[in-house]
Amino acid sequence: MNSLKSEFYTIRKLPTVTIVAVLSIVLAGVGAILQWSLPFLLKIDPPQAGDGPAGEQVQALIDAADPVTADFQLAALDITGSGQSSGLSMFLIAIVALTITAASYAFSSGAVVWKVVGTGSRMRWSLSLTAAVLGAVLLVCVGACALTTVISLVAAPMNSASLVAPAGDTVVMWLRGSLAIVLLATSIVGVVLAVRKVGAAIGIVVAVLMAGVIFGTIGSMAGWDPIVYGWLPTSAVTTAGGQGLMQTANPWTGIAALVGWAVLSLGLGLARFGRANL
Repeated sequence: MNSLKSEFYTIRKLPTVTIVAVLSIVLAGVGAILQWSLPFLLKIDPPQAGDGPAGEQVQALIDAADPVTADFQLAALDITGSGQSSGLSMFLIAIVALTITAASYAFSSGAVVWKVVGTGSRMRWSLSLTAAVLGAVLLVCVGACALTTVISLVAAPMNSASLVAPAGDTVVMWLRGSLAIVLLATSIVGVVLAVRKVGAAIGIVVAVLMAGVIFGTIGSMAGWDPIVYGWLPTSAVTTAGGQGLMQTANPWTGIAALVGWAVLSLGLGLARFGRANL
Protein backbone atom coordinates (compact mmCIF):
# COMPACT_ATOMS: atom_id res chain seq x y z
CA MET A 1 0.00 0.00 0.00
CA ASN A 2 2.84 2.40 0.82
CA SER A 3 4.38 1.67 -2.57
CA LEU A 4 1.10 2.48 -4.31
CA LYS A 5 0.73 5.74 -2.39
CA SER A 6 4.30 6.68 -3.25
CA GLU A 7 3.80 6.02 -6.98
CA PHE A 8 0.50 7.88 -7.11
CA TYR A 9 2.01 10.84 -5.25
CA THR A 10 5.00 10.91 -7.61
CA ILE A 11 2.82 10.77 -10.72
CA ARG A 12 0.63 13.60 -9.43
CA LYS A 13 3.67 15.77 -8.83
CA LEU A 14 5.16 15.33 -12.31
CA PRO A 15 4.53 18.56 -14.27
CA THR A 16 4.31 16.78 -17.63
CA VAL A 17 1.71 14.35 -16.32
CA THR A 18 -0.36 17.20 -14.89
CA ILE A 19 -0.22 19.13 -18.16
CA VAL A 20 -1.21 16.13 -20.28
CA ALA A 21 -4.00 15.21 -17.82
CA VAL A 22 -5.49 18.69 -18.03
CA LEU A 23 -5.08 18.67 -21.80
CA SER A 24 -6.90 15.33 -21.98
CA ILE A 25 -9.92 16.72 -20.16
CA VAL A 26 -9.92 19.81 -22.35
CA LEU A 27 -9.80 17.69 -25.51
CA ALA A 28 -12.77 15.68 -24.28
CA GLY A 29 -14.60 18.98 -24.05
CA VAL A 30 -13.49 19.92 -27.56
CA GLY A 31 -14.95 16.66 -28.82
CA ALA A 32 -18.28 17.45 -27.17
CA ILE A 33 -18.26 20.95 -28.67
CA LEU A 34 -17.62 19.53 -32.13
CA GLN A 35 -20.54 17.15 -31.72
CA TRP A 36 -22.88 19.99 -30.74
CA SER A 37 -21.54 21.99 -33.72
CA LEU A 38 -22.34 19.15 -36.13
CA PRO A 39 -25.81 20.41 -37.18
CA PHE A 40 -24.28 23.69 -38.35
CA LEU A 41 -21.36 21.98 -40.08
CA LEU A 42 -23.67 19.64 -42.01
CA LYS A 43 -25.99 22.28 -43.43
CA ILE A 44 -25.43 21.37 -47.08
CA ASP A 45 -28.06 22.48 -49.60
CA PRO A 46 -28.78 20.20 -51.29
CA PRO A 47 -27.18 17.35 -49.30
CA GLN A 48 -24.66 15.45 -51.43
CA ALA A 49 -24.06 12.19 -49.70
CA GLY A 50 -23.03 10.18 -52.74
CA ASP A 51 -23.54 6.48 -53.42
CA GLY A 52 -22.26 3.30 -51.80
CA PRO A 53 -21.45 2.55 -48.13
CA ALA A 54 -19.61 5.87 -47.68
CA GLY A 55 -22.58 7.82 -49.03
CA GLU A 56 -24.92 5.91 -46.74
CA GLN A 57 -22.80 6.83 -43.74
CA VAL A 58 -22.78 10.50 -44.70
CA GLN A 59 -26.54 10.48 -45.18
CA ALA A 60 -27.00 8.72 -41.84
CA LEU A 61 -24.81 11.37 -40.22
CA ILE A 62 -26.93 14.14 -41.75
CA ASP A 63 -30.15 12.46 -40.62
CA ALA A 64 -28.83 11.89 -37.08
CA ALA A 65 -27.50 15.43 -36.58
CA ASP A 66 -30.56 16.50 -34.62
CA PRO A 67 -29.70 18.02 -31.22
CA VAL A 68 -33.12 17.23 -29.76
CA THR A 69 -32.62 13.46 -30.00
CA ALA A 70 -31.21 11.32 -27.19
CA ASP A 71 -28.80 9.51 -29.53
CA PHE A 72 -27.20 12.79 -30.62
CA GLN A 73 -26.82 13.92 -27.02
CA LEU A 74 -25.36 10.60 -25.89
CA ALA A 75 -22.72 10.93 -28.63
CA ALA A 76 -21.82 14.37 -27.25
CA LEU A 77 -21.51 12.93 -23.74
CA ASP A 78 -19.50 9.88 -24.79
CA ILE A 79 -15.87 10.44 -23.78
CA THR A 80 -14.59 7.69 -26.10
CA GLY A 81 -15.76 9.69 -29.12
CA SER A 82 -17.37 6.62 -30.67
CA GLY A 83 -20.21 8.67 -32.14
CA GLN A 84 -18.00 11.50 -33.31
CA SER A 85 -15.36 9.74 -35.41
CA SER A 86 -14.50 6.41 -36.98
CA GLY A 87 -10.87 6.97 -36.06
CA LEU A 88 -9.05 7.88 -32.86
CA SER A 89 -10.62 10.73 -30.92
CA MET A 90 -8.54 13.59 -29.57
CA PHE A 91 -9.30 12.49 -26.01
CA LEU A 92 -7.96 8.98 -26.63
CA ILE A 93 -4.80 10.38 -28.23
CA ALA A 94 -4.22 12.44 -25.09
CA ILE A 95 -4.92 9.40 -22.88
CA VAL A 96 -2.26 7.45 -24.78
CA ALA A 97 0.21 10.28 -24.20
CA LEU A 98 -0.77 10.50 -20.52
CA THR A 99 -0.35 6.76 -19.96
CA ILE A 100 3.06 6.55 -21.64
CA THR A 101 4.28 9.65 -19.80
CA ALA A 102 3.13 8.43 -16.39
CA ALA A 103 4.25 4.81 -16.86
CA SER A 104 7.71 5.61 -18.26
CA TYR A 105 8.92 8.32 -15.89
CA ALA A 106 11.02 5.93 -13.80
CA PHE A 107 12.64 4.40 -16.89
CA SER A 108 13.37 7.72 -18.56
CA SER A 109 14.85 9.20 -15.37
CA GLY A 110 16.88 6.15 -14.42
CA ALA A 111 15.00 5.72 -11.16
CA VAL A 112 13.94 2.11 -11.71
CA VAL A 113 16.71 0.50 -9.65
CA TRP A 114 16.16 2.48 -6.47
CA LYS A 115 12.39 2.20 -6.92
CA VAL A 116 12.66 -1.59 -6.99
CA VAL A 117 15.14 -1.61 -4.11
CA GLY A 118 12.85 0.64 -2.09
CA THR A 119 9.85 -1.65 -2.46
CA GLY A 120 11.90 -4.84 -2.19
CA SER A 121 10.22 -6.52 -5.15
CA ARG A 122 10.04 -5.95 -8.88
CA MET A 123 6.52 -7.33 -9.02
CA ARG A 124 5.30 -5.16 -6.15
CA TRP A 125 6.71 -2.00 -7.69
CA SER A 126 5.47 -2.72 -11.21
CA LEU A 127 1.96 -3.50 -9.94
CA SER A 128 2.01 -0.33 -7.82
CA LEU A 129 3.07 1.70 -10.85
CA THR A 130 0.32 0.13 -12.95
CA ALA A 131 -2.33 0.83 -10.33
CA ALA A 132 -1.17 4.43 -9.89
CA VAL A 133 -1.22 5.09 -13.66
CA LEU A 134 -4.68 3.57 -14.01
CA GLY A 135 -5.90 5.62 -11.05
CA ALA A 136 -4.70 8.80 -12.77
CA VAL A 137 -6.39 7.76 -16.03
CA LEU A 138 -9.64 7.06 -14.20
CA LEU A 139 -9.56 10.49 -12.53
CA VAL A 140 -9.12 12.07 -15.96
CA CYS A 141 -12.13 10.09 -17.24
CA VAL A 142 -14.23 11.43 -14.36
CA GLY A 143 -13.13 14.97 -15.18
CA ALA A 144 -13.92 14.42 -18.86
CA CYS A 145 -17.43 13.18 -18.04
CA ALA A 146 -18.03 16.23 -15.86
CA LEU A 147 -16.81 18.65 -18.54
CA THR A 148 -18.91 17.09 -21.32
CA THR A 149 -21.94 17.39 -19.03
CA VAL A 150 -21.30 21.09 -18.42
CA ILE A 151 -20.82 21.70 -22.15
CA SER A 152 -24.03 19.84 -22.98
CA LEU A 153 -25.99 21.82 -20.40
CA VAL A 154 -24.79 25.02 -22.05
CA ALA A 155 -24.99 23.86 -25.67
CA ALA A 156 -28.45 22.28 -25.57
CA PRO A 157 -30.37 25.57 -25.07
CA MET A 158 -28.20 27.18 -27.74
CA ASN A 159 -29.49 24.50 -30.13
CA SER A 160 -33.11 25.02 -29.04
CA ALA A 161 -33.08 21.68 -27.26
CA SER A 162 -33.26 20.28 -23.76
CA LEU A 163 -31.23 17.37 -22.44
CA VAL A 164 -33.32 14.25 -22.96
CA ALA A 165 -30.57 11.63 -22.84
CA PRO A 166 -31.70 9.10 -20.19
CA ALA A 167 -29.64 9.40 -17.02
CA GLY A 168 -29.36 5.62 -16.69
CA ASP A 169 -28.10 5.18 -20.25
CA THR A 170 -25.64 8.02 -19.78
CA VAL A 171 -24.17 6.56 -16.59
CA VAL A 172 -23.84 3.10 -18.15
CA MET A 173 -22.18 4.63 -21.21
CA TRP A 174 -19.73 6.54 -19.00
CA LEU A 175 -18.91 3.46 -16.91
CA ARG A 176 -18.45 1.35 -20.03
CA GLY A 177 -16.34 4.03 -21.74
CA SER A 178 -14.18 4.60 -18.67
CA LEU A 179 -13.62 0.85 -18.33
CA ALA A 180 -12.60 0.67 -22.00
CA ILE A 181 -10.13 3.52 -21.57
CA VAL A 182 -8.65 2.02 -18.40
CA LEU A 183 -8.21 -1.33 -20.18
CA LEU A 184 -6.51 0.44 -23.09
CA ALA A 185 -4.22 2.19 -20.61
CA THR A 186 -3.44 -1.18 -18.98
CA SER A 187 -2.29 -2.51 -22.35
CA ILE A 188 -0.05 0.51 -22.83
CA VAL A 189 1.52 0.10 -19.38
CA GLY A 190 2.26 -3.50 -20.30
CA VAL A 191 4.13 -2.32 -23.40
CA VAL A 192 6.19 0.15 -21.34
CA LEU A 193 7.13 -2.54 -18.81
CA ALA A 194 8.04 -4.95 -21.60
CA VAL A 195 10.39 -2.68 -23.57
CA ARG A 196 11.45 -0.25 -20.78
CA LYS A 197 12.38 2.39 -23.34
CA VAL A 198 10.17 5.39 -24.03
CA GLY A 199 10.94 5.62 -27.74
CA ALA A 200 10.32 1.94 -28.38
CA ALA A 201 7.10 2.02 -26.34
CA ILE A 202 5.79 5.00 -28.30
CA GLY A 203 6.65 3.30 -31.59
CA ILE A 204 4.86 0.06 -30.71
CA VAL A 205 1.77 1.75 -29.31
CA VAL A 206 1.44 4.19 -32.20
CA ALA A 207 1.90 1.40 -34.76
CA VAL A 208 -0.84 -0.74 -33.20
CA LEU A 209 -3.24 2.18 -32.80
CA MET A 210 -2.68 3.47 -36.32
CA ALA A 211 -3.23 -0.03 -37.73
CA GLY A 212 -6.55 -0.04 -35.89
CA VAL A 213 -7.49 3.39 -37.25
CA ILE A 214 -6.59 2.46 -40.83
CA PHE A 215 -8.34 -0.90 -40.88
CA GLY A 216 -11.29 0.40 -38.88
CA THR A 217 -11.84 3.36 -41.19
CA ILE A 218 -11.44 1.33 -44.38
CA GLY A 219 -13.63 -1.47 -43.04
CA SER A 220 -16.34 0.91 -41.88
CA MET A 221 -16.39 2.84 -45.14
CA ALA A 222 -16.36 -0.35 -47.23
CA GLY A 223 -19.07 -2.05 -45.20
CA TRP A 224 -16.91 -4.95 -43.95
CA ASP A 225 -18.13 -7.24 -41.20
CA PRO A 226 -16.93 -5.61 -37.92
CA ILE A 227 -15.45 -8.94 -36.80
CA VAL A 228 -12.65 -8.40 -39.36
CA TYR A 229 -11.25 -5.33 -37.59
CA GLY A 230 -13.26 -5.02 -34.37
CA TRP A 231 -10.66 -6.88 -32.28
CA LEU A 232 -8.06 -4.13 -32.78
CA PRO A 233 -7.74 -1.77 -29.76
CA THR A 234 -9.03 1.42 -31.40
CA SER A 235 -12.02 -0.35 -32.95
CA ALA A 236 -12.69 -2.11 -29.65
CA VAL A 237 -12.80 1.23 -27.79
CA THR A 238 -15.17 2.64 -30.42
CA THR A 239 -17.37 -0.44 -30.09
CA ALA A 240 -17.33 -0.13 -26.30
CA GLY A 241 -18.48 3.49 -26.57
CA GLY A 242 -21.49 2.23 -28.47
CA GLN A 243 -22.63 5.50 -30.09
CA GLY A 244 -21.41 4.96 -33.67
CA LEU A 245 -24.13 5.33 -36.31
CA MET A 246 -23.10 2.20 -38.22
CA GLN A 247 -22.30 0.08 -35.18
CA THR A 248 -24.08 -3.26 -35.00
CA ALA A 249 -21.87 -5.09 -32.48
CA ASN A 250 -22.71 -5.30 -28.79
CA PRO A 251 -20.59 -2.71 -26.89
CA TRP A 252 -19.52 -5.37 -24.43
CA THR A 253 -17.75 -7.25 -27.21
CA GLY A 254 -15.42 -4.26 -27.40
CA ILE A 255 -14.82 -4.54 -23.67
CA ALA A 256 -14.06 -8.26 -24.06
CA ALA A 257 -11.50 -7.54 -26.79
CA LEU A 258 -9.84 -4.89 -24.61
CA VAL A 259 -9.70 -7.30 -21.66
CA GLY A 260 -7.84 -9.72 -23.92
CA TRP A 261 -5.36 -7.04 -24.99
CA ALA A 262 -4.87 -5.88 -21.39
CA VAL A 263 -4.23 -9.40 -20.05
CA LEU A 264 -1.86 -10.25 -22.91
CA SER A 265 0.10 -7.00 -22.81
CA LEU A 266 0.37 -6.63 -19.03
CA GLY A 267 1.17 -10.31 -18.56
CA LEU A 268 3.98 -10.07 -21.12
CA GLY A 269 5.18 -6.80 -19.63
CA LEU A 270 5.37 -8.16 -16.09
CA ALA A 271 7.11 -11.32 -17.27
CA ARG A 272 9.75 -9.43 -19.25
CA PHE A 273 10.30 -6.84 -16.52
CA GLY A 274 10.71 -9.60 -13.95
CA ARG A 275 13.64 -11.06 -15.91
CA ALA A 276 15.13 -7.80 -17.20
CA ASN A 277 18.66 -6.69 -16.44
CA LEU A 278 18.19 -3.42 -14.56
